[in-house]
Amino acid sequence: MTWQVTDQVQTYVRRTWPLLAAAPARNTIALTVIENVLAGHRWSSEAMTFGWFTAGELAVGAICMTPPYKLLLAEVPASAIEPLVDALLARGTAITGVNGEPPTRRPSLQPGRHAVRLGRCRGGRSVCTS
Repeated sequence: MTWQVTDQVQTYVRRTWPLLAAAPARNTIALTVIENVLAGHRWSSEAMTFGWFTAGELAVGAICMTPPYKLLLAEVPASAIEPLVDALLARGTAITGVNGEPPTRRPSLQPGRHAVRLGRCRGGRSVCTS
């Protein structure tokens, strides 16, 4: 199981749409981001990041980051958090914060020079501090 990360929304859609569309109420934000980006919307000039976690050929996790907004954990298994941070840091992606439902396990991660802590705050959303 590995994370694939790209700045190409079309690739992200091909890999994650079935996963995200299977639970549209839970993934409303991620689906709306996709629709807006496909329509040409950009929130800033910074590069966007899209990623999916695979089990074989099947996507079982999905994230996106559209600066200035923070990383969105659309669907992320608990076991995929540490590999996600590693994949983003290897790509040079700054993790400034996290939005979305936290996985059931909330690890404290310290990859390289970054310290990332995922936890709960009001409303059941995740926060990330460094």
